[in-house]
Amino acid sequence: MEEKLLQKVAITITDGDLANADFLCPICGKSKIIFSFTKIPSSQRFGLFIECRNCGYRQHYGLLSKPKNFREDLVIEEYQELENQVAKLIKKDG
Repeated sequence: MEEKLLQKVAITITDGDLANADFLCPICGKSKIIFSFTKIPSSQRFGLFIECRNCGYRQHYGLLSKPKNFREDLVIEEYQELENQVAKLIKKDG
């Protein structure tokens, strides 16, 4: 059940109406989630992090194309750095 709600939130964030969206955490139901788009280094792909700071739930989605709602001001440095670290590990191991 929570996974379906989380997917609905992710779809709204990437391509829906952000102004009228309800981003209550589908896991704990007590706090609003925060989200950040990211740019995946060395590719034309993007990422989306969703996190609830109340219950600690965090989800990452890899996106094959630029989301309709992508904006630079929706990229939080903390999450972009996580994306960069993973890209470095993949490049090193690949």
